[in-house]
Amino acid sequence: MIRKMLLCASFVLLAPLSGLLAAEWVELEPSSGGAPAPRVHATAIHDPFAHRMIIFGGQTSNGFPRDIWAFDLDTLVWTELSPAAGAEPPGRITPNAVLDPDQQQMLVWAGQSTVFFNDVWAFDLDEPGWAEYQPANPEPNIRYGTASVFDPMTRDLVTFAGFTNAGRFEDTWRFDPDGVTWTDVSPSTDPGRRCLHSASYDARRHRMIMYGGQRSGTLDDIWAFDLTTDSWENLTPADRPAGRFFSPQVYDVIRDRALIFGGRRQSGLTNDVWAFDLASETWTELAPGGVNPSAREGSTAIYIVHEDRMIVFGGSSSTGLTNEVWSLALDTSGAIIFPDAITNASDVLEWPIPAAVDWVRGELGNVATYTVDLVSTAPHATAIDDPSTPVSGTGFFYLVKLSGNAGSWQSSPGAEPERDLILP
Repeated sequence: MIRKMLLCASFVLLAPLSGLLAAEWVELEPSSGGAPAPRVHATAIHDPFAHRMIIFGGQTSNGFPRDIWAFDLDTLVWTELSPAAGAEPPGRITPNAVLDPDQQQMLVWAGQSTVFFNDVWAFDLDEPGWAEYQPANPEPNIRYGTASVFDPMTRDLVTFAGFTNAGRFEDTWRFDPDGVTWTDVSPSTDPGRRCLHSASYDARRHRMIMYGGQRSGTLDDIWAFDLTTDSWENLTPADRPAGRFFSPQVYDVIRDRALIFGGRRQSGLTNDVWAFDLASETWTELAPGGVNPSAREGSTAIYIVHEDRMIVFGGSSSTGLTNEVWSLALDTSGAIIFPDAITNASDVLEWPIPAAVDWVRGELGNVATYTVDLVSTAPHATAIDDPSTPVSGTGFFYLVKLSGNAGSWQSSPGAEPERDLILP
């Protein structure tokens, strides 16, 4: 038997939904121990290998710390990961961080302290430590207030725009961590010069979704950068929320939408939550229950698909800097159905669902895909019986659709292929 460990939900199926599901805010107070100093303009990723939020940088009341912290999303305990020795990036505001799941590392680039940066660093999530890349020219100008995503197909960090004392940019770049090279992929049409905008990865269409920011005032447009063709498309509808900057964005893979939280509007700080439906290209304001976080700017956020929630950290409100952690559960109705995690030796992936489905599994580095048999294990339950013998250390992705449905296959989060399964 090959031992498999499910790191996160490869995909989720929805029972019939009304469209108006109950979202709810809950503050996640640390259960014990210390915590990072209150701060604004930090960056964060979700580490699915250890189910924790990793934060780096930002600005505190004492300046620009270079510390890096992990918040365990099971135990609600903070742990500082800052290495005791070795090189590390200077502290800064608005660094961009993305997860490179293949190498189990966090890539960080750009930002500002007393100077601007265009350096690129990798933080090893398995054996905590920093390593700096040394790319040759050409490379982007120094900047802060940029926005980036990770392209899982090419394993590039993709970034757009930003600001320095030379002004604002409208360029689009790719950084290849394997080749240690930057490539300017700026097309003739783009969203225009800006900074302090946000971005998330549209896993269904393989795109970077870019929203808002600041030019001479707040911006309210939303664009998609096609990561296959390296081209921009304006998605902005007539009806849209007030423009803003310093507002984090995540991709809700279950409902195929981009979510934004808070930020600074022309009228001041806000704590509203908006969802942009990527299929209908329309905005909807959410009205979460529970005690809501205060209005703030410069917080950072992650999305956890198998728990169907957004996690928000830090920021600056009318009362000052904060290190609060908030969880926005996007559905409290129980209509979303998640898989059972596999932690023991097994060749069956069990997944409770309301109807039969067809599955296709793909293997990283292998063009071939194949269908695996479905085995009914219980009422309203289906399992994948996978007879293959994969190579140790190989990553996999799964696609799913309802049996007999002529519609397209739906991908696992991060788009196919992603390292959803790791075979130790």
